[in-house]
Amino acid sequence: MNPLLMQFNNRKMPLALVIDDDQFIRGVARVVLQSCGFEVEEACDGIEGLSVIERTSPDLVLLDVVMPGLKGFDVCRELRKFAGGKLIPVLMMTSLDDHDSINEAYHAGATDFISKPFNHVVLGHRIRYLYNASRALNSLAISEAKLANAQRLSAVGNWEWDVSVDRLNWSDEMFRIYRISPGHFQAHFGIFLEHVYSEDLPVFEEMLHGAIKRQQSIQLDHRILLADGTLRYVHFQGEYITNPKTNASYLQGTVQDITERKQNEARIRYLVNYDSLTNLPNRHLLQDRVNQAIVQATRTQHRVAMLVIGLDGFKFINDSFGHAVGDQLLQAVGQRLHQTVREGDTVARVGGDGFAIILPGLAQTQMAPGVAQKVLNAFTPSFTIDGHELHVTASIGISIFPEDGNNPDLLLKNADAAMYSAKAKGRNCYQYYAPEMSVHAEQRVLMENALRQAIEHDEFEVYYQPKVNLATGKIHGAEALIRWQSPTLGFLPPDRFIPLTEETGLIVPIGEWVLRTACIQARKWHEMGFPHFTIAVNLSARQFSQQSVLDLVRQVLSDTGLPPAKLELELTESLLVNNTDMMLQTLSDLKTLGVSLSLDDFGTGYSSLSYLKRFPFDVLKIDRSFVSEVGKAREVSLAEIILLMASTLHLKTVAEGVETAEQLAFLKAHQCDEIQGYYFSRPVPAGQFTAMLTENKGL
Repeated sequence: MNPLLMQFNNRKMPLALVIDDDQFIRGVARVVLQSCGFEVEEACDGIEGLSVIERTSPDLVLLDVVMPGLKGFDVCRELRKFAGGKLIPVLMMTSLDDHDSINEAYHAGATDFISKPFNHVVLGHRIRYLYNASRALNSLAISEAKLANAQRLSAVGNWEWDVSVDRLNWSDEMFRIYRISPGHFQAHFGIFLEHVYSEDLPVFEEMLHGAIKRQQSIQLDHRILLADGTLRYVHFQGEYITNPKTNASYLQGTVQDITERKQNEARIRYLVNYDSLTNLPNRHLLQDRVNQAIVQATRTQHRVAMLVIGLDGFKFINDSFGHAVGDQLLQAVGQRLHQTVREGDTVARVGGDGFAIILPGLAQTQMAPGVAQKVLNAFTPSFTIDGHELHVTASIGISIFPEDGNNPDLLLKNADAAMYSAKAKGRNCYQYYAPEMSVHAEQRVLMENALRQAIEHDEFEVYYQPKVNLATGKIHGAEALIRWQSPTLGFLPPDRFIPLTEETGLIVPIGEWVLRTACIQARKWHEMGFPHFTIAVNLSARQFSQQSVLDLVRQVLSDTGLPPAKLELELTESLLVNNTDMMLQTLSDLKTLGVSLSLDDFGTGYSSLSYLKRFPFDVLKIDRSFVSEVGKAREVSLAEIILLMASTLHLKTVAEGVETAEQLAFLKAHQCDEIQGYYFSRPVPAGQFTAMLTENKGL
């Protein structure tokens, strides 16, 4: 027996080999493979990979195409020369998507081909399918030599057609794919033609005739129509063979059911153009629709109206009732907006609580206010979400093609400016764009003056959100979060005013105040008998650019008496993109001072593994968007991958936005160190936080 087959049969768990020079890709592939039941070996280049193949005879190989030294195509060719190497399924991974690269991959002996960046869910399905197909082919190789060619093609079902006499043979799997019982099988090639979907039949017949005439192989993805009316996608593949003894001609090949893969691809295409929460067109598709409307309006001398809609009070609802309620509210708003427009109009979600409506083919600009008023009226009835009766209104900005812009970006920008003008004028109204409008011109007059008064009148307050140690279930520290109770603007969360403080430079004195206030409060908690307590404070890019953060931190620690080890400074990825050498020096000096450094919102921005390697971080914070996905997908979550990577790099992990017991259980099971979120407590003032500490509140 072939030694590879013996090892294949005797091995307790299947072995997979990942050959890729990118450590992050290898790590992601390892997690997916392990979730599929594989033991995993890794190799960082082709030479090492061939050595591992020769030593272990893996059951599956994931192979990168572009690597230093020996390329993936060459590795695949060499692999096929090993004893039993022809039977190993090889999934080639690459960012190349040109036809020549794909053809070369298959010619080199690849079993399948997947483009990077890949979806980890799709990769898991692909791996399981390839491995199951490989097991079937190995079993067939032992008992049926005539299926060796089918094994080489790594197929699900195999077939053979004697062209000379029009006689067709099918494997059992073919009957399953086409849902035909062997008793009703007509053994001629016409049974293929009968099941090819009518729209795909001309291409199928053309390729088939070409394969016979030129004695070439055939490959085609097409749809089949089953007897019950179901449409399935298959990958049809065959090779022309001539028997040298009898001169008989054969087409021999496989049919692979790829319906699930096609559905996943369609889902990906959908997500490119549609918002996954509301199922409305997203900004990308909106831009395309506006371009089409502009082309048509130019021909007909009509107008196009762009309406940008911002929800009034959504931030408060989202913060007060949680993100689940906020998401349901956005879905309900999208449905109401869709009911206010004509069939040819487009309603899109353009981010956060922002929506847009495109009104093409307007004979008169006066038609736009009528639609805007219908939108405002649509918000009059309250929204009932999860037992809560919620009231929100809308501020609407209107821009017109061609007067206010001749491209989608300009129309959207100007309508956005008009929307902010509507907010400034009291909300729950609409405004046409005017050249003097701008986001900053209106908001600076109101917000900047109010911010300067807030500093003078001590209107800010620091709230503290507990960080709970999952090993002990007790509060281990807190994140300091600024809040603003404005006499004129009301209670404002940070995202309403922090961007403006950074633009104006006010973030420097405000950030220093938050740091000092938080350290003073942490010192008080130490003196109350909680010496383990750590305080985390966010730092912005503007603070690093306009002041010496090192001097500031050193002075604050000296003034407050807080031990440096009890201060954690949180930085976002955007801080690390520019001036990395200077930033590296500053962070190294802060580490020398004794404070801890945390990378906030990892995975939502640049997500570069090089930042974790190069900069001296102690803590990796998992963004709430990844935590919210826990339990929704059947496959490996990104949160799990980040936790695994942090463990490998010996980084402490903190998960943000933990809102459910399921999320908590997942994070505990995967060795997350700390959590914060509404499941335990929302951010609270210092007095309430003190009560939690003295009451020894825990999970």
